[in-house]
Amino acid sequence: IAVEKCRHIAGKCMYRLTVHDPLIDATIGNQAIPVFVKFAQNHSNVDLVLHTIKGETVSEALRNHSVDVGYLMAYGDVDETIEERRRKGIVARPMRNRRFSVWMSADSPLAQKEKLYVEDLEDMQIFIAADRLFDDWRGLIDKMCRTHGFVPKIKLRVTPTINGYLAMSLNDGVILLSDAFAQDPRFLMRTDMTARIIEDAHYTLFYVVRENSTNPA
Repeated sequence: IAVEKCRHIAGKCMYRLTVHDPLIDATIGNQAIPVFVKFAQNHSNVDLVLHTIKGETVSEALRNHSVDVGYLMAYGDVDETIEERRRKGIVARPMRNRRFSVWMSADSPLAQKEKLYVEDLEDMQIFIAADRLFDDWRGLIDKMCRTHGFVPKIKLRVTPTINGYLAMSLNDGVILLSDAFAQDPRFLMRTDMTARIIEDAHYTLFYVVRENSTNPA
């Protein structure tokens, strides 16, 4: 069977499809991987690769051919987001709505509230990694807070990954993540930390591709 499969593949042109592996939203683990598995079963001539973007935004990665398929997180009207990306030559398809999780010290004042709302973040420092990959996330948080009537106090920290946050002191601030991370074992094991959902806000997760992509895969 293996020999026959090899002969079958050898008779085809091989293609590569590079997919953005997102850090902020746990999309790959709970949604995309089953799709990739099914894709691989039906398209043996396509080599599918997961790629972690470094030093560029998602839009830049698409334009620079670092990835063929990316993920975009956007706050606000879906149609406006689609049109805004279209003007940049990028096709955006909405996938699902996500909630924001606030990752913070267990003794944070926010952790003591019965429910959290966007307005509770007005006087709180929000840490974001000082990396180009997080530029889209920074813009998303800025738009969300401004929509609710205040400018967020965003503070940059030099860590390019979510794991870097696990070693970070959050005595004077919080981190905003996708709600999907609230159930991640890395977070659940931290008894000194807690993740809480923001009740009155969500963002839309899109997958994005170049409008003029010539990749046959």
